[in-house]
Amino acid sequence: MTTQSEKRNQRIVAITRDQQMLDGTAAQIAEIIKHPSHVIHRVCQGNRQTVGGWTCRYLNDIENDSDVYNYMVEYFDSASKPVHT
Repeated sequence: MTTQSEKRNQRIVAITRDQQMLDGTAAQIAEIIKHPSHVIHRVCQGNRQTVGGWTCRYLNDIENDSDVYNYMVEYFDSASKPVHT
């Protein structure tokens, strides 16, 4: 089970609508994108060097959402868990 602290420290790359790459922990990215000029188009797990090899989550222009890091880490948590049938 991932702790809240581990989730906040998960490495994330957020790609803005104008193709800027914001690289940092989930918590750092959540703080950065509260700023109105950063509209996130896509979120990837990893860092700038590995982003091409990671699954990316396309977002519907989440903007100024203080809970966005929760959304991101929940997605990646669920994506990495085995599916029970």
